[in-house]
Amino acid sequence: MASARAVRLSKSRYIAGRQCPLQLWYRVYDPPADGFDPVFWEGAEETARALFPGGRSGSAPGAAGGDDIARTASLLTDPGCPAIFEAAFAHDRLLAVVDVLQRHGESWDLIEVKTATRYDPTRGSAVSQPHITYDVAFQREVLRRAGIPVRKSWVYHLNPEYERRGELDLEALFRRREVTDLCEELAPQIQAEIEEFLALSPATAPAAEPGSRCRSPFECDFQDRCFARKPRHWIFTHLNRLNHHHRRWLAEGGVESVLELDATNTARLPDGARRRHLRFRDVYATGRPHISPELADDLEPLGPPSAYLDFETISPPIPRFDGTSPFQRLPFQYSLHLWWGDEDLRHFEYLAPAADDPRLGLARHLVGSLAHFPTGPILSYNASFERSCVDSLIRRAGESDSALADSLIGVRDRIVDLLPVVSANVIAAGFKGSYSMKAVAPAVLGEGSGYDEAEISDGLAAQRAFEDLAAGRIRGGRVEQVRLALLAYCKLDTLNLHRLHRALMDPRQLARSLTADPASA
Repeated sequence: MASARAVRLSKSRYIAGRQCPLQLWYRVYDPPADGFDPVFWEGAEETARALFPGGRSGSAPGAAGGDDIARTASLLTDPGCPAIFEAAFAHDRLLAVVDVLQRHGESWDLIEVKTATRYDPTRGSAVSQPHITYDVAFQREVLRRAGIPVRKSWVYHLNPEYERRGELDLEALFRRREVTDLCEELAPQIQAEIEEFLALSPATAPAAEPGSRCRSPFECDFQDRCFARKPRHWIFTHLNRLNHHHRRWLAEGGVESVLELDATNTARLPDGARRRHLRFRDVYATGRPHISPELADDLEPLGPPSAYLDFETISPPIPRFDGTSPFQRLPFQYSLHLWWGDEDLRHFEYLAPAADDPRLGLARHLVGSLAHFPTGPILSYNASFERSCVDSLIRRAGESDSALADSLIGVRDRIVDLLPVVSANVIAAGFKGSYSMKAVAPAVLGEGSGYDEAEISDGLAAQRAFEDLAAGRIRGGRVEQVRLALLAYCKLDTLNLHRLHRALMDPRQLARSLTADPASA
């Protein structure tokens, strides 16, 4: 049951309301029992503080919100304080915590620090990231109401072209963009939206149509609640390669379920998309998979003999090692299966020590393992990721070992992607519109995929585990347990890739495995 408490609007709640008013309503009146997932990326805000020597924190660990507001108020009146970090302000039911408030005489500059590497509000939405500008504009409005004179507003964000050499060069690490005029232009809209959001009532949830906004600019914590109101075969979740134009055209025709597709309401779609979407309809209606007769031809160049490669990576926003840039992928682990046909399958693996740059040791180990497989295709799933990992290894090896770099270039050039082979040739109800490995492998392999039983069962969990090891947050006997879990997970990925490859080579058995009861498809 929804709580009767009044809306209090922080900047995170304001951004949630802009994404979808119903998301804000859920956050206030019907939040998840286990809370919200914490923000994973940290570090940019703390790192940027060194740009403001003498600055002091407006917040104290473990302090109540009121204490932070009082501490900020005290620092505002201290002329010896040149900058305030996490400056907390409240006015009526509005709350803002400013990353950096920098003193300029009798006024202040508001500075928002973002881990984003791309931000240009003058360009298209993919780069402008308008939610960042609205975030700053909301804070500026709260400070205006609280009587704080703000001179200029800024966004500091990470420079993707920065490459660390020695100590961090903070002036080069951060790009600065003034957004004062943009915030002023947005002020009337901000003010109107604040009033709209503060007026939300626990008695009436706002109407909201789920769709692409459920995942942009952030993944909504409540999308499953909204999706549950849609048909089981909702086109947004159960059609692959449905772009926003196609979705709009289908919606204009009143289509919500894949099962409602027909020759008339798909007539505006390009021929290839129309045929594909109608195949999805037939698969969901009958439970029988579609397997293209071209599958065998597409598989022919992929062996055996075949290799199967998977990496796990970290992507630190603040570069830790020389020669690295913000969010550069740093492979810390790989799994490699080699298959020469029948049951001749061998496995190689490597997991780097947690403290140092993992790339050089991993690169040498990988090249040594592939010496057992000097020619032939190296299969991966979503190969652009694996190629980018090898590129990161090449970049590191090129600084000190040109022969190793040349060997890695040969590895990269042999990587072949199995994902487009699957998506072009197989449609199955069990995939539920997704061609991710975590969707395809369980549908093809059944319970034998092993992901449900794994202690670490996805790439993000692996990344977090390795970060925890590197930061010393895991100690004692638990260290070896986590390392073994990481090895098991990465091995499972390449083993399932091998199993998937073999399953695709037997289309009759594949069809039997993927056939589903239409009532549950």
